[in-house]
Amino acid sequence: MIDLATLTALLIARQDLSTEDAGAAATALASPEVSDEVKAAFLTALSAKGESVAELAAFARAFRARAVDPEVGAWSAQARQRSSTAWSASVPLVVRIMHGRPRART
Repeated sequence: MIDLATLTALLIARQDLSTEDAGAAATALASPEVSDEVKAAFLTALSAKGESVAELAAFARAFRARAVDPEVGAWSAQARQRSSTAWSASVPLVVRIMHGRPRART
C-alpha cells in the first residue's frame, strides 16, 4: 500500500488521486499510527490542489465502508417523535413572535 507521504507528493505535483490512492489515503487518515503532522500535510496539499469529484466520491465510499452502525434505530425513532411533538407545540408561539402579535387572552 502506498503511504500518505507519497500521496502528499502526488498532490503537491497537482496530480489527482486514483480511486485506489484515495482508499489508501482514507485508511492512513483513519489510522492512529500515522502522525497528525503527516495527516495535516496531506489534507493541506489536497485542499491546495483542489479536490476532484472522483476523489471526493472515492473518499466518501472509503469512509462509508468504515462507518459503524451505532444501532440507535429504536431510540432515534422515539427521539424524532418527541422532537416533532415539541416543535408542533411551539409553532404558534414562534409565529406570534415573528409577527409581533401578542398572545390572545382568554
